[in-house]
Amino acid sequence: MAEVYWIRLPEHTDMFSQGYIGVTRNPLQRRFNEHIKKATLGHNGLFSRAIRKYKEKLIISTVLIGSEEYCYEVEERLRPSSYIGWNTARGGMRSDWEAFQSKSFKREVWIEKLRQANLGKKMPEDFCNRQSEISKEAWQRAEFVERMREIKDERRVVKPPSRLRFWSKSGKSLLIHRADEIYNIYTENPSIYCREIAEKLGLKGQKYVRSITKLTQKFFSGWNPHEDIWWQVDFNGLPENQVPNYLYFDPIWNMYDLDICVWTKADEAYSMWVSHNASISDVSKSLGLSASNLQAVFTRFNKGWKPLEDPRWVKWRDEQLSLISETHKETPEWQNIH
Repeated sequence: MAEVYWIRLPEHTDMFSQGYIGVTRNPLQRRFNEHIKKATLGHNGLFSRAIRKYKEKLIISTVLIGSEEYCYEVEERLRPSSYIGWNTARGGMRSDWEAFQSKSFKREVWIEKLRQANLGKKMPEDFCNRQSEISKEAWQRAEFVERMREIKDERRVVKPPSRLRFWSKSGKSLLIHRADEIYNIYTENPSIYCREIAEKLGLKGQKYVRSITKLTQKFFSGWNPHEDIWWQVDFNGLPENQVPNYLYFDPIWNMYDLDICVWTKADEAYSMWVSHNASISDVSKSLGLSASNLQAVFTRFNKGWKPLEDPRWVKWRDEQLSLISETHKETPEWQNIH
């Protein structure tokens, strides 16, 4: 199921020529938040500029709910050509989905051709051993090792854990208590095989190799057990009363579908809440923010979160404001966001 939606100003009355028409399979508010984030991060499309200018005045409404195919047909009728209203592309294109289907079909055809070409062929018995020797020889060359490290750095995606104590999500990982030892071995020699790490630790069995593989994936994404205070509490004897208050809260402001404008003003909202016992409605009216999106922020306030005492939030807030300022400081819309 999908739905056709119309985003417009109060004075807009003609769906065929005014506002923005779109199709989504996600909840409508989530889709709108995605539009807002895209606009806030500097996208210069017609609709993004309209969001920055009229964000607080915009009205979001559902035109109809139906099958995805039918919704795209309706969108095509409402936007039969480019540059109608705030839409820059014509409706009903579904370019991403069609491209995915095309690539998926071509991949299946290619795999089948490859399978047919190799049918009946057998690899030499020593093929795997030869490949292993070639790989080991390559890792002995300093220039090859340096290039591999550069590639890893280029591809590295450093992001905060999706939740506190990720190892307790579905029971403790098999070797999480030895993550520091595994991390030390891994960082000393990034080319080492997980099987060899297991041997160094005196562990035998595929289950240990699989567990080490999962941990090295965490290391590659930027996780370091020596710097994770919750790992230190759970496995290294650090007293929990030494944990700063802000670390009891996940950094959820990094999530894609959250309202950046609300979270960048969390300190102002907190100040009003503490000083004047302001309600969500009061803060919403005073700062021009969505009351529904402020709910998550106030929930944190009630649990003891203080924005300006959380260095993760302060750093994120400064980065967002700097990014917006550099992109829009010369435009009138910047005043509304700032």
